[in-house]
Parts: sequence; C-alpha cells; structure tokens
Amino acid sequence: AEVTASNLVKIDVEGRIIGSTRYPVNPAGFVVHSAIHANVPEAKCIMHTHTTAGLAVACKKDGLAFNNFYSAILKGDVAYHPFEGITVHPEEMTRLLQNMGDKRHVILRNHGLLTWGSTIPEAFVRMWTLNRACEIQLASGSIAGEDIQLSAEVCERASQDAFHNKKDM
Repeated sequence: AEVTASNLVKIDVEGRIIGSTRYPVNPAGFVVHSAIHANVPEAKCIMHTHTTAGLAVACKKDGLAFNNFYSAILKGDVAYHPFEGITVHPEEMTRLLQNMGDKRHVILRNHGLLTWGSTIPEAFVRMWTLNRACEIQLASGSIAGEDIQLSAEVCERASQDAFHNKKDM
C-alpha cells in the first residue's frame, strides 16, 4: 500500500527522469540497475537488498554454502561481485556485468544480494529463495555441529526440479 505509481521515479537507462516527480534518483541504485537493464534484455525486474542474512553471507570469504534446501536449488546460478565501495561510479558497470555473467542470483560481496528475472514474480521468487538460503546458513552456523554436505548431483536435481528451465521461469 505504501508503494504506488505516484511515488516511483521513472528514469531511462541514462538516469534522466521521465515525467515529473518530487523524488530524486538514487545514484547507487541507478548504476547497478541500469547496467543490467541496458545489457540484459531479458532482465525486466531487478531486485537488490541489504538484509541481515544476505549481508552476513556476502561478508563470508566462502560465500553461500550449498548445504540446505534453498541453497541447493541455486547451485550453478550464483555469481559474486567484489565490493568496490558505494556503487556510484559508472566504470563499475562493466565489471559487474562480467562477474554476473549469465547468472540470475548475485552476491555483492560485503554489500548484499541481487536477483533479476524476466518478470516481477520471477525476480521476487529468486530473491526470496536466495535470502532464505542465507537465513538458513546464518542459523545453522550459529549452532554446534558439523554441516551435512550435499552432493553436486543432489544440488543439480534440486535446481532442475525447482526452476525447471532456469532461464525461462
């Protein structure tokens, strides 16, 4: 109910405001989102968060552990982009795209999570799943005991069963 068409800022891929608004353009949000929108035609929705669990995993050298229900289905579709500071410099766009490759789930090191999809529901489900994987990793890491590792075969099957064809979800 809080987000409406009237409080969204509509901009083009160059960062120019389309129409009128009383709100400014967030330069950090613009660099990340415009890099993907301008170069990945299938990316109709991009989501980026700074959740506690997402940031915790983004700060870990080994990143996401593929040892739980949610992370297993993401195996093979998670990219990493190193932290370069606040994302306001256009020259970072090329490096972000290179690091992202064809992956739809990106862990921005020391920063947060990013997902994209061909639809809003797809981008949301991908973000929810990635964040949930991080939440489980954070919770399981807080209790004693050794993690149960999943085989690559189990992760591959889980990924196929969950997203069927990941590119056309």
